[in-house]
Amino acid sequence: MFTATANVTGPMFDSRGVQVVEDYTAAVELAVADDAAQRWRAGLRGRVRSGTGYYVDHITVDLTTGDPAVTDGGVVYGPWLEGVGDRNASTGWPGYGQRRQAAQQSEARAVDIGERQWPRFAARLE
Repeated sequence: MFTATANVTGPMFDSRGVQVVEDYTAAVELAVADDAAQRWRAGLRGRVRSGTGYYVDHITVDLTTGDPAVTDGGVVYGPWLEGVGDRNASTGWPGYGQRRQAAQQSEARAVDIGERQWPRFAARLE
């Protein structure tokens, strides 16, 4: 019969590792939301014909709900610009769909965004 005893210490084996993973997850969520907000703003600047400064300035990442959420701050004509408002059907205008596109693009890049965040947290696990 063979018996072995190992003493393991360090952040991977105590509560510090859990905190690092929680902090990393929060940082990635915020970075993905920031990316989506930037893409949404940039997409509108490149497509809207006139007068979007007010609307674009209201596209932000809201942290008050717990998880980061990209929002236009409730600007009344936001749904119409996106193409999901009641007026789109009556006017026949499909909207830009820029929020949806930005969300899809950021979601597709989430792994890359997370990988760029990781080095800041990996050092805390050594």
